[in-house]
Amino acid sequence: MGDIDDICAAISKYSLAATCSVGKPARRLDAARKWAQLCQKFDRPQLLDAYRTAIHLLSEVAGLEQTIKSRHTNLLDISDLSSSAAASAFDLGSPELALQWLEEGRCLVWSQLNNLRTPLDTLRAHDPAIADEILRVSRALENAGSRGELAISPLEATMEQKMTLQDEATSHVKLAKEWDKLLADIRTIPEFEDFLQPPSFSNLLKHLPGSGAVVVINVHPLRCDALALLSTVDKPHHIPLPDFSHETADILCKELRGHLKSSGLRMREFNPDEVDSRMPGRPVRPGRGSVIQGILHKLWTWVVQPILGVLGYLVSPSFNMLYII
Repeated sequence: MGDIDDICAAISKYSLAATCSVGKPARRLDAARKWAQLCQKFDRPQLLDAYRTAIHLLSEVAGLEQTIKSRHTNLLDISDLSSSAAASAFDLGSPELALQWLEEGRCLVWSQLNNLRTPLDTLRAHDPAIADEILRVSRALENAGSRGELAISPLEATMEQKMTLQDEATSHVKLAKEWDKLLADIRTIPEFEDFLQPPSFSNLLKHLPGSGAVVVINVHPLRCDALALLSTVDKPHHIPLPDFSHETADILCKELRGHLKSSGLRMREFNPDEVDSRMPGRPVRPGRGSVIQGILHKLWTWVVQPILGVLGYLVSPSFNMLYII
């Protein structure tokens, strides 16, 4: 009903559910998402904590998943969550955190798309015993979190039913503690310090090329941003892209698909009035050329040129003509 007291209570409950160590991982992840959604509108100081919890849970759920069907089912959720988390981090002035979350999402999506080795597979190659143990505890926690509740009121339950429920709860807490200890032990092993965790910003910087820049672009309904990473700088260079939007990207994507579907390998003449009337932002009229050229022109104007300009690569007027290909 929009009552602020109810909203605050919901935020508190979702927070407790997401951070409860004995909860079912998938259910905790769902609670973390809803916690973040409410914080986005009503409690922004908690927003990064909510997304931090969600990304951590995403790493656990996706990192231990074994079935191909579940891998592909999770792809869209992984991408959406990491992009939303990054957009909020940008909005709150935390570009390093945005980079970590984007990289975590990229790694999870890439590994699941290609059916590559999961973190558990890598761990098993190093130590099969501890890998089997953490998988056992993970499955036991999942089963414990899925157990049914008593169908009758606790006041009407028999002593035997109450004892069974208490035994299950005690076992669940024990499993949660065992899980935490296993994670702590694994993270003391060299090369497994970040097991089931987003990569740290410092580790990401270690793998940058010696020259040039690596640019990461995040497109989200909340906002669009770029991060430029250079080996000579210890912080990412945040470049907002205010003239680009998720809506624009969607329109360009549909336009490209429609053109390829209708034309095959043939290219038709570009008609700027056909597209620009539907595009947010200022009109772009590249003149004669194909639909592909028009799309590239827009991407240059709203995405590439602002990035290269901030990085100082547009050193002469002639460079601005590179979009004419």
